[in-house]
This record gives sequence, C-alpha cells and structure tokens, in this order.
Amino acid sequence: MIVGEQGSERLRIGYVPQRDLVEQIMPFTVRDVVLMGGYRRVGHFRLLSRADRTSVRNALDHVDIADLASLSYNGVSGGQKQRALIARAPAAEPEVLILDEPTNGMDPTSRTAILEPIRKLHESDRLTIIMVSHLLGDVANYVKKIMLVEQNLFQVGTVGEILTESNLSHIYNIPVRVREFLGNKVVIAGGKNV
Repeated sequence: MIVGEQGSERLRIGYVPQRDLVEQIMPFTVRDVVLMGGYRRVGHFRLLSRADRTSVRNALDHVDIADLASLSYNGVSGGQKQRALIARAPAAEPEVLILDEPTNGMDPTSRTAILEPIRKLHESDRLTIIMVSHLLGDVANYVKKIMLVEQNLFQVGTVGEILTESNLSHIYNIPVRVREFLGNKVVIAGGKNV
C-alpha cells in the first residue's frame, strides 16, 4: 500500500484501457509500451535497471508476446496491442488491476488469448482483477464473482447466482438461455429458438 500525506493508506491500482483509446502516433515498440508501466516506480527520464528490464521480459512472456518486443506497437494486431497493455500493468505493481473491455471487438480466438493471461495474473500472481465487459459468455467462464450494472439495477454475486436464464431474461426483457457447451457456459440472447 501507498501511505498518503495524512498517514492514510491508498490502494495501488493498475488500469488497462481499451486498446482503441491508446494514442498511436508515437513510434514506440511493444517493449517500450510495457516499460512504461514501471515509470511510477523509477520516475520519468531515468534509466531502468537490469531488474526492470528482466521484469519487462517476464511480463512479455507472461502474455505470450516476447517475440514481438522489438516490433512497432502500431504495427501489431489489435489483440497483440491489448496483450502489451496487459503486460504493462503489472510493472506498476498494482494491488488491483482494472481492465476496460479488454476483449472489445475481438474474435473468439483473440478473446481467449487475452483472457487466459488475465486468469494467470489473478491465479498465479494473486492479483485482484476488476474487468468491465459486455460479453457475458466470456465473463461467465473467467470470473468467480460478477457485478451486473444496468440502468436502475445493481446485482453482485457468483456467476451461478447472477447469470441465470430467469434473471437475465427479466433484466434484458428478451429470452436468454444459459447453456453448457464443451465445459463452458454460453449465454444466448433473443430469437425464437433460444
């Protein structure tokens, strides 16, 4: 924890924005983007230590993009950009990591490539993760607790408590089915044959 001016403790929070919101006019490499996560610790315009560089290599390995380190951030795919942003966040040593729609606009393979490293951050690094997502099927398979926020509605509970057919159908005012397929929950909304 960071101790504030009056002796109060503040929580260190890491934030991973939607990849669409990151300025891309600067010619940074993927490694540069991940290195930026450590600036809180070392300060601006200071050289990073060998330990910092090792930490960056480990972060790139953690999200399976070490081979992209020297490539231009602007030249890699959307999913690879998002993984670089996820690798950047732990370098700031957060106690809580907030991800803003990390799988926004991705195909199923890319979503899995993003969600698996996030799961590893939580399980092996014991990092508390808060993820904003509209993809209930993804959420159902990667989280333990869920907070459902809609206009005039706020629910918190386990996936099994919140993502039920009756609850979701009532909230969204359309038929919703929650099924199991190949060991994963699938949330299907709308249609006559749902």
